[in-house]
Amino acid sequence: LKKAALTPPDAVFGWVWPALFALMTLGALLVLWRAGTFHAASRPLGIYFTMLMVNVAWSLFFFGLKQVPLSMGILAALWLLIVAMMEEFGHFSKFAAWLQLPYLLWVSFAAYLNGFVWWANPGVSGA
Repeated sequence: LKKAALTPPDAVFGWVWPALFALMTLGALLVLWRAGTFHAASRPLGIYFTMLMVNVAWSLFFFGLKQVPLSMGILAALWLLIVAMMEEFGHFSKFAAWLQLPYLLWVSFAAYLNGFVWWANPGVSGA
């Protein structure tokens, strides 16, 4: 399987993802704290939990099922959800919204990596 030249070593993923999930969670908690109730924060938290499920779906389709083209579409949806989440978080806390920027950048980078695998391996997994 051909990978992009900028593909980081596996060890990088082991510290990047926990850091990103910590920032995501901190942002969601800040929103909840500012909103005061789950009901008041239902829209941003709904997007947050949907985004988490789509993130898991991408991992499942890319790594587990090896559905590279489909996983590219899932990444596009994930990217849009992160932008929407940042917008909604921003209504409660600008800081909570900005905490999501590293995640948005990482998912953008993941889209580059995913896209390269799709482009460079046309005979693999329906790509």
